[in-house]
Amino acid sequence: MNKVKTVLISGAGIAGPTLAHWLTRYGIAATIVERAPELRATGQTIDIKEVGIDVIRKMGIEKDIIKRTTDEKGIKFVNTQNQVRAAFPTGALGLVAEIEIVRGELASIFYKDNLKRNVEFIFDDYITGLDNQPSHVQVQFNKAPPRKFDLVVGADGVSSRTRRLMFDDKPIPVLLQGNKAIYTSYFSIPYEKQDGDWSRYCNALGGRSALIRPDIETSHTS
Repeated sequence: MNKVKTVLISGAGIAGPTLAHWLTRYGIAATIVERAPELRATGQTIDIKEVGIDVIRKMGIEKDIIKRTTDEKGIKFVNTQNQVRAAFPTGALGLVAEIEIVRGELASIFYKDNLKRNVEFIFDDYITGLDNQPSHVQVQFNKAPPRKFDLVVGADGVSSRTRRLMFDDKPIPVLLQGNKAIYTSYFSIPYEKQDGDWSRYCNALGGRSALIRPDIETSHTS
């Protein structure tokens, strides 16, 4: 294969735009295709610590990220009466990192960084076919016309369509099946004074649990 000059990345979440940043630094043209019609603003918080801090610092976006953190002070484990049973401040045991940021905020920062680096984004589309040739990969899209790339990277989840195309429809292990399935709902509620600036986790009966934490929007709790 010749020197890589063009790369297609499937997925405009966190991993895809991060890769695109570093590719463009080395003179490689990056294109990101995203199934959603626009950048996804949903998701829970993401911890950034240790080597992750080194990465965002080298990317030149550390200050932008710190401005948009949740600024939570730690996490408290409470019972159903909201009585604290254990409390771990930021940094203790790695439960709450010094940099906690909502996924949508982080994705937005990466997206703006990518635009400055002339990364091409294709929204509301996805890969439907991959033909791996000795010199390139011929890519078929659901909507856009076919294109050639030197390399294709899947950054859109462990059970994505892209991965199935790459690995010849070989079954991908399902992590959770049957009665072991986990159902999760994320939402924001109006902030009240008693919510404070600590996260609180309650493990209730019947396999249920609830977690509330500060939101970047001071009028909400997530």
